[in-house]
Parts: sequence; structure tokens; C-alpha cells
Amino acid sequence: MGSVAARLVARAALAAALAACGAKVIALDGAADPSAPLASSGAGTAPHCTPMQFQGDRSGAFCLVSDARYVYWDTLHERIERADPVSGEVKVVTDHTGTGVQALAVTDAWLYLVGDHALRRVSTAGGSLETVATGEWNVRSAVASGSDVYFVDDGSAYLEGRLMRWSPSSGLAVLATGLAAGGLDLCQGALGQDADAVFVLIDAAKLGGQLVDHPAVLSVPKGGGAPSIIEPGVPGWSTGMFVGDQRIFVAWAVPPGDNGDPLDSGISAVAKSGGKPKLLPLPHGAVSAFEVVALGDDAFLSGSVPQPGTCCGSGPGVLWRVPLSGAPPSLLTTDAARLRLARAASGVIATRAPDSTPTTANAELFCP
Repeated sequence: MGSVAARLVARAALAAALAACGAKVIALDGAADPSAPLASSGAGTAPHCTPMQFQGDRSGAFCLVSDARYVYWDTLHERIERADPVSGEVKVVTDHTGTGVQALAVTDAWLYLVGDHALRRVSTAGGSLETVATGEWNVRSAVASGSDVYFVDDGSAYLEGRLMRWSPSSGLAVLATGLAAGGLDLCQGALGQDADAVFVLIDAAKLGGQLVDHPAVLSVPKGGGAPSIIEPGVPGWSTGMFVGDQRIFVAWAVPPGDNGDPLDSGISAVAKSGGKPKLLPLPHGAVSAFEVVALGDDAFLSGSVPQPGTCCGSGPGVLWRVPLSGAPPSLLTTDAARLRLARAASGVIATRAPDSTPTTANAELFCP
């Protein structure tokens, strides 16, 4: 969390400096709509779902990604495992001993690993790793589409982040610069996509001499063209993002105030076309938000329980179900470690981070 605090301090200082030099600072405009209900996430009705646990090597899981059939994760034992959410079968895809993993992305044929200044891939059926590109990157998140891989390089300083694309036909390309990516950690939801665009969760960005000085979502057309800003109306810092069929969901947290107010967290849902976002808050002091996914009529928020005297959650990991209708949220589970999330066809996959070894299972399927 220290890195988040540092980003916020740097962002405020840069905004003041740019304003003093006459640069235009783009302010957050338009309040969030706290009352309008959301009918659904646009994901449709989930098929039959049976809750289950996936033991795997029981060392705990870091990065997490899913495709139409399987869920993949990176374990403490430097192994990529693949789970079938229908049968419960877990298979080893590859061992990557000595290869750091900062993000995972998957297509129909390939699973991509980004880390240690290299982009590597392995067949989704299993096999050996192949290096396809190298560079001095500080990667935060990645997604893949067709034969292309997109990832955020945080750079070495504030507002030096870049959105990168690797293609087997054309190699590496830079799609956007001047970014300070959002999200709290590696392997997390700072990127999303649909058929037309890649979406980047940002703490701030400098675009064409203009400063976006608040958490927002940058929409970058895949076919070329100028990026645009989508305003999620986040009241604090952004911690994770999920791109649905119709809307974008951003998890957020507001640190406790000097007057003793508890830390607040929640979800902002905004249409891809923009407009007023819908805020879905959690109970005061219930959770320090981490990641979010949406399925059917619900969003799911992971995080940890805030501890007295700290700015952020450092207690047990928790998973909340948050109805998009505005109905009261419900606590699904409490775990000893923060939970990373991915959406499967039938439910939501939550990993268990390796705070202790061995854990009971590397991941678990929760049904909507």
C-alpha cells in the first residue's frame, strides 16, 4: 500500500506543478448516481454451478486468468496450473522455475506469462515455455485477444507508464504513454478489453499535455485512433477493474479520516459509453477493496478486513457479493489471505494467496 500512497502524493505534486506552468488539468466532472438500479452486468444467466475447491499443489496462487473453459493460476512453487470449473480437475500446464510472473493473459491456443523483462508463452494444453519478446518492462497487468497481447508497463517513474501491444506479425508497439496505472498489485485488474478497445485503469494520465488527475478508465481503440476517458466517479483510489459486456466495474477504497471515520470501500459501475456511474458501497469499515468481477445480477468484491490504526486492510481476506439492484451486499467467505478473482462461465473463481504453506486449496469456485 505504500506504493499507492506514494502515487497519490506524486500525483498531487505533479498536478500542482503543471497547473503552475499553465497546463490544463482535467477535473472530475459529473457526480455519481447513487440510486439508479442496475438490471444486470450484461453477462447473462450463468449455467449450472457447483461450488468446489481446487487443491492443485496447495502452495497458494498469485496471478489468475480465465478463458471460456478453464482457469489458470501461478503458484508459489513456480508452476502454472489449469482447473476445469465443471469437473474440478486440476492439471499442471508448465513449471516456470526462475521465471518471475507479473501478469497472465490467455487466448484459445496460448497462455502468456509476462515478467522478468520477457513475454513468454506456453500452449494452453501444456508444454514448454517459449520467449517471444523481451524489454525493460515493469508490468502490472495483461490481456490477450486473437494473436495479440496487451500489457501495461508502469515505467520507472510516475506518469511514465505505457500501454504496449505484442503481435506475432509486427512485434512490439506502444499504444499510449504518460500513464500511472491503477490497481494495488501485480497480476491484477488494471486492464480489460472488448472487441473494439482496450481499457486501462489509471490513477492519472498525461494525454497530449492535459493531465487527468484522478482515477479513471482510459479507452484505447484497437484499430487506432485517439484514446478517450471514461469517468467511473471513484470517490477514493482505484484498486481493481472488470470490463463486462456493457459496463465497466471499478473497485475503490477511501482511507479513514482524521475524525475517526472508518475506511470505506465499494464498486463503481459505469457504461462503456459514459454517463453517470452507479456507486455500490459496502458497509462502513467492512472491507479494504482489492478486486472486482461481475456475473449476471451481481458483482463480487474481494479485499481484506481493515485493522484499527491502519490506513488499509491487513486482516483476513473476504469476498462480498454485491447485488447490482442496490440490495444489501452479503459476505461469502473469510480467508486468511487476500483473494484474487476471475470470472468463469458458471461462477467466480477466487484464489488463496500463499500467506501460509500448505494452504487447503489454491482456488475455490463460488456460484452466483
